[in-house]
Amino acid sequence: PIKSNYLDFENTEKDLEENQCDCYGQYIENEKLTINEELEEEQDNDNKLKRKSKMSIYMNKYIWSYWNKFQKSISNFVAGKYFHRIVLSAIVINTLSMGIEYHEQPQSLTNALEYCNLVFTSLFAIEMILKIIADGCL
Repeated sequence: PIKSNYLDFENTEKDLEENQCDCYGQYIENEKLTINEELEEEQDNDNKLKRKSKMSIYMNKYIWSYWNKFQKSISNFVAGKYFHRIVLSAIVINTLSMGIEYHEQPQSLTNALEYCNLVFTSLFAIEMILKIIADGCL
């Protein structure tokens, strides 16, 4: 006798449907048990008294309180109009100093422009650090 692949597929499909229903019911019951166990564990953990360590109390009381004050003052400074004006002026002057360069310029002008470039790079690095502190990333 020749077996048809189509018939085998139908039988396999029927077996899968029957088994799937049986397993599904067992899976849900096991899932409910697992969820109930997790809820009980969470309630047990909540019932226990949690004490903070001395180091945690010290950090909250001294270190973080001063850091938050420092961060707030930096944030106010960075948000101020004078800070924006200083940064904008530095950008304009830096752009002009880069535009002054020309071919075969005197060595003294080259040295002055390199010095200005270092000053502006430092200024922009300080601006970046202040903004990072103000935004709370550090």
